[in-house]
Amino acid sequence: MTNERLMVSWFSAGVSSAVGTKLLIDQIDRIIYVHIDDQHPDTIRFIKDCEEWFRKPIEWIQSPLKSVENACRMAGGRGYINGVGGASCTLRLKKRVRKEWEQTMGGSLTYIWGMDLNEQNRCDRLLDSMPEQEHRFPLIEQGYQKKRCAPYPQSEWYQTTRYVRPRL
Repeated sequence: MTNERLMVSWFSAGVSSAVGTKLLIDQIDRIIYVHIDDQHPDTIRFIKDCEEWFRKPIEWIQSPLKSVENACRMAGGRGYINGVGGASCTLRLKKRVRKEWEQTMGGSLTYIWGMDLNEQNRCDRLLDSMPEQEHRFPLIEQGYQKKRCAPYPQSEWYQTTRYVRPRL
């Protein structure tokens, strides 16, 4: 167990998450992506492009359930994915995986999230549900909305990569 604070970007493989990560890249110790097998194939290409842009590796972790279909099956075949308690597949494929990862870590954690100015309510819910960690929202801290994020990577590295916004 260590007393050192680890700064981790939970990278969603979206443009907002990419820009949020890039804004704090020099402070970030680890970038982690929670993979789901039935992700759009272009998402994988985007992740690789972002590794080049960040000049840091993106670590992949994954639920043993692997896919949305399997997560829905484990939810008891409710016939729906999103309910009052949130999306069952998100809980089973992402949140549980993150919590299991947290249990392997020693020391304090600061998480970087790619939420923008229009997602303050989502940030507030996250802060309430995860008080054990510190959280940073660089897009909100710097006044970004999603529409400002889309062209951001292009301006710096478009000529040297195959950047295309992920088609999800």
